[in-house]
Amino acid sequence: MALETDNNVPAFRQFIVDQVNEFLPTGWRFEPYLTDVQTISAPTLTLTLKTIDRHPNLPKSHLQVTYTLSLFTPVQFAAGDQALDGNIAALLLHLNTLRDITWANARHVTTGNDQYLGFDIDLTFTVQQTKENN
Repeated sequence: MALETDNNVPAFRQFIVDQVNEFLPTGWRFEPYLTDVQTISAPTLTLTLKTIDRHPNLPKSHLQVTYTLSLFTPVQFAAGDQALDGNIAALLLHLNTLRDITWANARHVTTGNDQYLGFDIDLTFTVQQTKENN
């Protein structure tokens, strides 16, 4: 199944935000427009548009959209991996339940300032154009 849109790119992001908000545990933060994590005090999710491509196996009216969902822990490096273990497992299990979004490549990362540990996860879904461009 595909997200249907009239080329409204912000709707792509909102589609993921709505899906992730259904899961968000108490105490977690979701910053769908944050691009640079400087200071966090709770497990924090961020969302970045990665690619928009023509879908390789469907008609031209279909796009393949990929976002990177990042999860960072506020726990410093000594205990960061341990804190991430349960958080990433819970998040990936939730992503497995989503009907229209697939995930791949949960990669261990650090923030740009190397202060926090996290994971980047690629989320991909199909978008179908519902009206012609003029």
